[in-house]
Parts: sequence; C-alpha cells; structure tokens
Amino acid sequence: IRHKEGHYVPVGGSGRVVHEAGEVRVIGTIGDITERKRVEQAFRQLHHELTERVQERTAELETANTALRERVAETEKAKTELVESEAKLTRLLENLPDFVTVVDRQATILYANRPASGVSIESLLGSTGFSHIEGEYIPVCRKAFESVLLTGDVGRVEIRSIYDESLDCRLVPFESD
Repeated sequence: IRHKEGHYVPVGGSGRVVHEAGEVRVIGTIGDITERKRVEQAFRQLHHELTERVQERTAELETANTALRERVAETEKAKTELVESEAKLTRLLENLPDFVTVVDRQATILYANRPASGVSIESLLGSTGFSHIEGEYIPVCRKAFESVLLTGDVGRVEIRSIYDESLDCRLVPFESD
C-alpha cells in the first residue's frame, strides 16, 4: 500500500467476502508488516553470511585434513624405512665376525650381536660390561669409557676378558650428551 507520504509500506491482511442484499462486500483488516519484513531480511542476510562462513571453514578444514593425511603418509613411510633400516643393521651386526655390544652410560649391556665365549646373549644383556673384563684391565677400560662419554670421540682400548680372550676394543659413542 502506498503511504500518504508517497512511499510504499508492506502490509498483510485477511478478509472475507460477504454477500448481503445482492451486494458483494469485502470485510477485513490490514496491518503494517514493515518490521516483519526487516526481520526476514536480517534473517536472510544472517543465513547468507553463516553459509559463507561454513563454506570457508569447510575449505580450511579440508586443506588441514589434506595436509594431515600427507603428514601421516610421510610418517608411515619414514616408519617403514626405519624398520627396514633397523632390520638391515641387525642383519649386518649379527653377521659380523667382531663382537659388538651396546651399553648405556653406566656400561650396562643393552645389546650384543653374538654370544661371548661360553656365555649366552641373554646372560650378557643387563650385566655390566666391566664385569666381563679381567680385574687388571678394568681401570684402563673405565678410563677410556669415561673419556668417550666426556668427549664424544671414538676410543680404543686393549683388554683381556674373563673368558681368556684378548680384545682390541673400539668405543664408539652414539650420543654426544
């Protein structure tokens, strides 16, 4: 409906047709629905904005998921390569003619590539490396071991084991701390 000031006003109404005395009349009411139209427009605008935000966030999540899937694939590949590398190293160590042990900072044997003379690998593991050395060689071996831990440099010491073996030992640090 056109307002008396010239602008148009949205209205809503209801009515009914009445037949009286041969005449047709319409009886009804109308009301200004400007506020309702404004609220509807605000809802449409909000819906549009929310739809855009959802689409943007969905795109961000898809990008993040793609990056995560790539990272997981890289990690799995690295894990597989590490397992393969460890298997190769284990095969190599187990077939060396030399006796190889890995010890911690307290000289506890963590790994042995083969049994010592008359001693199983199982009985070597967890024991102290110095306990397999003849007493007179322990001080020089302990000094070389401590030097390797302190400097991170490869050490060398000649010793005799309690199994009556003369050994030319290389002490190779795996960690520099």
